[in-house]
Amino acid sequence: MRRLRPALAAACTSLLVACGGGLYVGVDVGGDGERPDVSITSAATEVRPGTSFRVVAAASDPDGIEQVWFYRLDGDRWTELAACHEETRPYECDVFVPADGRSTVQVRARAFDGWDDEADSNVLSLPVVD
Repeated sequence: MRRLRPALAAACTSLLVACGGGLYVGVDVGGDGERPDVSITSAATEVRPGTSFRVVAAASDPDGIEQVWFYRLDGDRWTELAACHEETRPYECDVFVPADGRSTVQVRARAFDGWDDEADSNVLSLPVVD
């Protein structure tokens, strides 16, 4: 076994020399560290249970925006609105207002840039009226 190690090391060295003479290791550090800018707005000033209203997100980043996702606050957790994964402008979503007795509906957007950096928008909060 001890005689095999020097031979194996010599063989590996020969292979490295034959393919360019070096060993290259890439490291993915994930993202450029620059988070996108994102904000959300709506023309609606109040909403009714069982209806939908439109929200629009503005998102920008020097590396480009890959997607904008929308979320609605349901109880104490943010529910991803799966039908609202937008890849092109305008970043819009029709948000359904559940008829569950809530007094406000809250929505936010999350933008993802070309490096997988992400940022959340402000929270848009609208009163629910009957």
